[in-house]
Amino acid sequence: MDITAKNDPILPRMSDDARQRFWNKVHIGLLKDCWEWQGSRTRWEYGRFAPSHGDKPMFVHRISYALTRNEEPDDLVVRHFYCDNPPCCNPSHLEIGTSADNVADMMRKGRHGTYKRTQEHKNGAAKRIKQMFRENPGIYQGARNPMAKLNDTQVLEIRTKYGTGTTSSEILGREYGVSGATILHVVKGERWKHISDGRVPNYPGQGMRPELAQRGEDHPGSKLTAEQVLAIRAKYKGRHTPMSKIATEYGVCGSTISSIVQRKIWTHIP
Repeated sequence: MDITAKNDPILPRMSDDARQRFWNKVHIGLLKDCWEWQGSRTRWEYGRFAPSHGDKPMFVHRISYALTRNEEPDDLVVRHFYCDNPPCCNPSHLEIGTSADNVADMMRKGRHGTYKRTQEHKNGAAKRIKQMFRENPGIYQGARNPMAKLNDTQVLEIRTKYGTGTTSSEILGREYGVSGATILHVVKGERWKHISDGRVPNYPGQGMRPELAQRGEDHPGSKLTAEQVLAIRAKYKGRHTPMSKIATEYGVCGSTISSIVQRKIWTHIP
């Protein structure tokens, strides 16, 4: 099958569906790793991809460059400058240049050995790809970001599960293969802001509308009743009972007792 000419435009041919299918065929790893193409390849191991049925395929490393930088390489060469690995699609391994630059690379590296990148090259590559995604947030939002570890369905599942109050961010993080901090960002709407099922996420903490918040005994994670909270404050007010002893009596930790008496929590109880 013929490959499109080097100066043929790429971005107009890459619909949302084509972009999704493209990244689904890329084995994405760490920023320093090669992201090898899992689809059709040429005899020289360069990946090729056709945006739609009947289209002429394009070289995948050129597509990766265009998508992540949101610019056409035009008649310039997209080089595997950092890895010299034909099926690699990691945009941080790619550089644009002339045919003369490409030949110079071949002479400098030699095709018989492995080009070892310096630590400076590695750090620079990581910074470049992160900057690409920051500069084009709408293009690679959510699941469209090739580095995303979650999809739209999982984000909604996480918010629903966390809202029940029967699990924690750490447990959900292990379940979905991300950190607990990422889970909290998701449920608070600090990340994946564009994903919504039309409801306000029901989770403890900031970000909820006050009228929907589950407070006090209504909260599924509550270990105390309103009556017990009043008793705790009364006991501590007299200064006759140590905080640690009150905590043991009510089966909670000392910090919880401290937050109660300082009215940092259970603020709706006078």
